[in-house]
Parts: sequence; C-alpha cells; structure tokens
Amino acid sequence: MDNLNEREKKQLEYLLADFTAVKSEIARRSTLQWFILGGYFSALAFAFQRVITPNSAGLWLTATWVVAALAYQFYAREYLEIMRLSRDVIRVQIAMRAGHLLNLEREDLLPSETSEEDAEATRRYRYARSFNWVAFFLIPLLLTLLLLLCYWHGAEIQRLLDFRRLLPWEAVVSITGALRILVLLVRHPV
Repeated sequence: MDNLNEREKKQLEYLLADFTAVKSEIARRSTLQWFILGGYFSALAFAFQRVITPNSAGLWLTATWVVAALAYQFYAREYLEIMRLSRDVIRVQIAMRAGHLLNLEREDLLPSETSEEDAEATRRYRYARSFNWVAFFLIPLLLTLLLLLCYWHGAEIQRLLDFRRLLPWEAVVSITGALRILVLLVRHPV
C-alpha cells in the first residue's frame, strides 16, 4: 500500500467505502426478506383460522393466494438484487478494481465474495428452491384442498357456479394468484 500514489490510495478508499455500502445494502435486503417471510407465515396462520370457519372461507382463501403471490414476488426480487450486488458489484467491479490497484487476484482480495460455486452451494440452492415451493405453493394449495373438502359439496358447488355471488370471482382471483406463483417459481427459482 506504501507504493501507491495519492490518487490510487483515494480510489482504494472509495472502493472500500463502496464495498461497505454494498454489504450494508445486502444485509438490509436480507432483513427485508426475513420480515416478508414472517409476515407471510403470520398471514397463513391467520387465514388457516378463517378458512376452517365457513362464513368467509372463500374470501380468506383468495387472500391467501394473493398474499402468497405478492410475498414470493417481493422475496424473489430481493434475492435477485442481493445476487446482483454480490456478484456484479462486489465480485466483478469492486474486487477487480481493488485487485488491480493492489496487484492481487480478486480471489485473494475478497475470498468470501469471489469464491466459485461448489457442491455445498448447489445443495443450499436446492434446499432454498424446495422451501419456496412448499411455502409459497404447497401450503396455499393444501388450504385450498382443505376448504374444498370441508365445505364445498352439493349445494355449495351450485353456489360456486352462481356468478351473481362473489364466490366465482374469488375463485378467479385465487386461480390467478396460483398461476402467478407457478410462473414465478418456474421462471425465477430462488
């Protein structure tokens, strides 16, 4: 570091400040993901209590699918931004420039941010993907099946097909939410 001129030292200071800011932003977004998961699971627990009571079960089921779709979209967006910040900004831009200034390989400069994917990372990715499928699709699907098994038989099916009531529109919104989650889980697995 002693052989750097003032301009290079200043540039290194800015890179370090940028690194610190990006790491802080990654931590903030990760915390947001935890809050979203906590809120989502709270909403699921509340909806489960309401789905098992027949008065407004359909409306709560619709809310479950909408909340699941919105929660997963936000959760996945934050994940993708965290990956962009860690890969593109830290791994490529900051580590490469700082490594050039210090005459070091970026892997030697920031090993925690520049190490390549390994088998352990692949396993973590699979666990995360299966968690997302269970949390955001399977649980709302099980609530849907529970509602169908408990309440919709005979006269209830006729009520479902009566478009003057709110129930068909609840079904349309629920199906739209379910399809949105499927699209996100297939096209943008996290």
